Amino acid sequence: MYSLIIRSPGYPPQKVRLVRPQNTIGRSVRADIAIPDSFASRLHARLQAEESGYILEDLQSANGTYFNGMRVTVPIRLKPGDVIRIGETDLEFTSDTIRIVYRQPLQKPRLEWPDFELRMKFWDAPPAN
Repeated sequence: MYSLIIRSPGYPPQKVRLVRPQNTIGRSVRADIAIPDSFASRLHARLQAEESGYILEDLQSANGTYFNGMRVTVPIRLKPGDVIRIGETDLEFTSDTIRIVYRQPLQKPRLEWPDFELRMKFWDAPPAN
């Protein structure tokens, strides 16, 4: 599950979970994610869910959508930690998924013979032809 942490000037940060396959962002109440920013267009940008995450697309906004400081001109795949800027609002793309990785410590392999007599027979045996 993915989320956006929204940071708008004059407002406390807000976390919004992305639960729909498509989410519009803008200042309109019709936007799926409404932001209180006068520099944002009514429907400013879109997040489209894909199998591997979300794609960010600018909806021909007047002031542009920025991705990690660069203006968005083509759809861009998001990864956790990316920052979208719309007007004066920053939206940080985050993942709520906790990944647990179990690792076993490396051990030196040990070879053990079943019993002492078998070991002695192995070493005393004549070489094979």
